[in-house]
Amino acid sequence: MSKKSLIKIGKITRHHGLKGEVRFLYFGNKLEDFNYKEVYLYEKGELLSLYIEKLRFHKNFILLKFKNIDSIDEVEKRLKGKFVYIKEEQLPELDEEEYYWQDLIGCKVIDQNKGFIGKVLDLIDAKSNDVLIVKKGKDEILIPFIDDVILEVDLDNKIINVSLLEAV
Repeated sequence: MSKKSLIKIGKITRHHGLKGEVRFLYFGNKLEDFNYKEVYLYEKGELLSLYIEKLRFHKNFILLKFKNIDSIDEVEKRLKGKFVYIKEEQLPELDEEEYYWQDLIGCKVIDQNKGFIGKVLDLIDAKSNDVLIVKKGKDEILIPFIDDVILEVDLDNKIINVSLLEAV
């Protein structure tokens, strides 16, 4: 399985307790959306499959217990600081007008008046709305991902049509 077919969903930050439980920082919008039974991580360059035995929510984290990981030592040596992935086909279906960030990255951004603005480099979760980071040459432009600005998202052609707000 190539790394391109995997989606990064979070990071194991540290152990929790003594019996192999880990504190997991989930990159998704809502902790309660996390419902995976199998996840993946890289250990010494090899893809490792981990089965979730138990999960619970704690503050802004998810606490996970993986099958066959039973001690703080195993967590410290093998898991701490590692990114966690899922297979792309494990992603849940989206509602209409919802998009996965990885699908927006690389899209051309075209303003209805100014033409080509640049390509989406990344996104930011700004709590009230997502923000596109658009790169054109050496410049980066921040564009709010809101209905007043985003006119159309055409994932088939990798184009996002926008109407940029006028500076006040």
